[in-house]
Amino acid sequence: MRPEGTTLNPDGELLFADTQGSGYVHWFGKGDASGELGNREWSFRVYSADNAETPNRHNRMSFYHFGFDGGLGPGCYVEDPLVSGEWMHYAAVVSKPDHRIWWYKNGELRDTDGFGPADSYPIPDADLRNGSAPVRMGSQDSGSFFKGAIDNAYFYNRMLTAPEITHLYHDPTP
Repeated sequence: MRPEGTTLNPDGELLFADTQGSGYVHWFGKGDASGELGNREWSFRVYSADNAETPNRHNRMSFYHFGFDGGLGPGCYVEDPLVSGEWMHYAAVVSKPDHRIWWYKNGELRDTDGFGPADSYPIPDADLRNGSAPVRMGSQDSGSFFKGAIDNAYFYNRMLTAPEITHLYHDPTP
């Protein structure tokens, strides 16, 4: 992905005009409804440098996994300086049997989080399902819109290994 932001703050951090929640923009996601009839699954986010509710998340890139009813969910993040127009490679690996997420940036494992019964945001197995919500690039639920570019998006029906993710970063042709 390549964020462009709307403007830059005095420190050169990216700002986004149309954010939601605590100052983030969904740049890729699946699920557009919360509550009893929800269909949330996962979301890639970038936080604007001027987010008011969580000011310590300057241009944080994160991946969240949700139960179908939405609400809070486990997530992984990387908080490195973002350069407008710079390409970055992100990969999220979700293991439902292990109740775990692995988050990679530019071929390197950067964070991991769990969603099992003993974790901060557990997701019951019954809520780990694939729904009919569309996959959206540049948004998740039309509540915010990403400015930039997204290229080479792949979905796999198995967990990729760390060497496979590193290979994708160095040679994006699978």
